[in-house]
Amino acid sequence: MKTFVLGLVVVAGIMSSCSPKAKEETTLSGLNPKKFQAEIDGKQAGLYTLKNSAGMEVCITNFGGRIVSVLVPDKHGNRKDVGLGFDSLVDYRNIPSDFGASIGRYANRIAQGRIEIDGETIQLPQNNYGHCLHGGPEGWQYQMYEANQIDGTTLELTRFSPDGAPCLPEQTRIRMAIRISLGMYGRKCAFILQMIMLSIFSTRL
Repeated sequence: MKTFVLGLVVVAGIMSSCSPKAKEETTLSGLNPKKFQAEIDGKQAGLYTLKNSAGMEVCITNFGGRIVSVLVPDKHGNRKDVGLGFDSLVDYRNIPSDFGASIGRYANRIAQGRIEIDGETIQLPQNNYGHCLHGGPEGWQYQMYEANQIDGTTLELTRFSPDGAPCLPEQTRIRMAIRISLGMYGRKCAFILQMIMLSIFSTRL
């Protein structure tokens, strides 16, 4: 009787090991959305995919408002990813880069990290050879955006920056839309705001 029971256990184990594993879904560019899921500062990060009928696909993560991939057909109809980016959220967090990011609160360098507003000199963090680059070490490219996918071709990203973050006066709330055409709009405040979406592309198609 004991031999019979053991035999059943062995057979069950073999059958279980031979069963095929469920294939994880990926985007057309080969990205695994699960690798972009995480909770950061109490907010949920994810990967959002936009497509159009021409075969174009754009993938965006709301961590840093980053364009992760841009898949487009070449002149022969073969689709290629021309956007420079990483394959996981872990890499975006552990490898310093601005790949595909929505830069803010101020894009580019501020000399010596000092600005003057209403006669007051404000010292900002110096993260680039004595200057403040792209909002400093806590720029928006390293922060979470709220994401709202309007439809299959449009993603809306919003971000609120409180007064004094990072060392800049007045609170700021921005809203931008990324459409499959990569059009972008935003509200620009008069005091100190300069954003840019820093995507790097390969033009060899």
